[in-house]
Amino acid sequence: MLRTLLKWTMPVLLIIGMQNLAHGAYDEAIWQVTRTNGVTYGQGAINGGNNLVDLQLDIYRPEGNTDENKPVMVFAHGGGFTGGNRGSMSWLSTAFAQRGYLAVSISYRLQGQNPPADPNYVFYTPNITNAVHASAVDAKKAIRWLRANAEALGINTDRIFIGGTSAGGFISLHAGITDDEDYFTDLPGQTPLAINNPNETAEVHGILNFCGGAMLSGFDSDDPPVFMAHTVGDGTVPVILPDLVEDELIANDIPYEYYRLANGGHCGFFSQTIDGLGFVDLLVRFMNTQVWDVAPEPRMIPATKLQLKDDNRTPPNLRRRKLNFLAKTSPRNLVPPVAPLALSESDPTVNGATLEIYRPDGTPADHFVVELPAAGWTAIGPDAARGYRYKAPANSAEADVRVRLKNGLLKILGKGAGMPSLQNAPQGAMSLRLLLGSTTQYCASTVAGREDSTRQYRAEPQTILTSGCPDRPVGSASQAFLD
Repeated sequence: MLRTLLKWTMPVLLIIGMQNLAHGAYDEAIWQVTRTNGVTYGQGAINGGNNLVDLQLDIYRPEGNTDENKPVMVFAHGGGFTGGNRGSMSWLSTAFAQRGYLAVSISYRLQGQNPPADPNYVFYTPNITNAVHASAVDAKKAIRWLRANAEALGINTDRIFIGGTSAGGFISLHAGITDDEDYFTDLPGQTPLAINNPNETAEVHGILNFCGGAMLSGFDSDDPPVFMAHTVGDGTVPVILPDLVEDELIANDIPYEYYRLANGGHCGFFSQTIDGLGFVDLLVRFMNTQVWDVAPEPRMIPATKLQLKDDNRTPPNLRRRKLNFLAKTSPRNLVPPVAPLALSESDPTVNGATLEIYRPDGTPADHFVVELPAAGWTAIGPDAARGYRYKAPANSAEADVRVRLKNGLLKILGKGAGMPSLQNAPQGAMSLRLLLGSTTQYCASTVAGREDSTRQYRAEPQTILTSGCPDRPVGSASQAFLD
């Protein structure tokens, strides 16, 4: 087996030199990847059961990753159960191997091979029923093979995930939510082949369904988290199918994320920016929040614009008090502000938000705070995971604040009497922090220069590459900033 694993190994992509994982979230693309082609993971019957064929997979390794408990990502290709090949999943397999996973892309039996299948199995497209059943059987064989070879592969058998596009997404649901005895063999009561590792379990710990069909039964509360992405205009796999899956996930209290996208045809979303993230980064966020339970870290974001403006008249013209803040995705803004997930602890429509302006080296009096309660927040887009908008209630005694967070853009506009006075504001650094619930916070640190004619602090945006927010002044925040 080890000789087979070492055969046909070829380098795919060099990211940076050998190093250990930064942390358990497996989210940084830092590994050189090598690919091992054509490894046999089992056998399956074809030609109505008269012949056997070797089932193969390609392995993508994070070369130099010495972790003996690497998570595993299994990918199944699309092709309507009549075509396609495992090489089409190379880009996703490589992307996950770059992040420290051991990834495999599997082949499975297709309709043209005439595999046998349980005569009691029913599929909503009858002419491919046998292939659909066989593909689920084969995917579970691949998972069992991984467990049987876990020591040689250096993998964590409690962290095996499966995903795929189109037909592969359907296969992933088939293999992921069903029990071990389901799709165990082609025919009921059949004795499994020893090469298919029947003594191992085919349990998985997360499912990725990209533009795939629906399992309409078999869900229960013990099923693993599910990620789905689909376009409304998909003419190959109607969006009603993942909609039905969502109904089952909700009914069985299964953690999930579902991106129901307006634009694109069948599987036409891989190049889209979603929630301000590229598709792989979106998957990484799902794995971090739903699987690894990694709390989001405070994120520094370079400010495209940060102005604090006041009036120098006596009495002051309070309408001139103004905050104007803008941060958006740009070539130097590597960490765009991303809208948190619906109903998460950071969803401001549930838990509200807080806006702070402060001098990190100041005192508690150098700290202005305005609360942005949940009642002022609304969701933007098909559901609350897409974006959020805040508008202060009419006639509010607090600052008139408006916030928009969507597609990598964070815009904050505050004005009126409730905004801070800059009458005695010193020169120096200023920080702005937007806290969304208890787990997400975005910060921008700037150097501000005062213009006496307008009492205006105009930020000099800084290129921020660190993840931590500058420390706030110790103590209680003042309701007037340097007033």
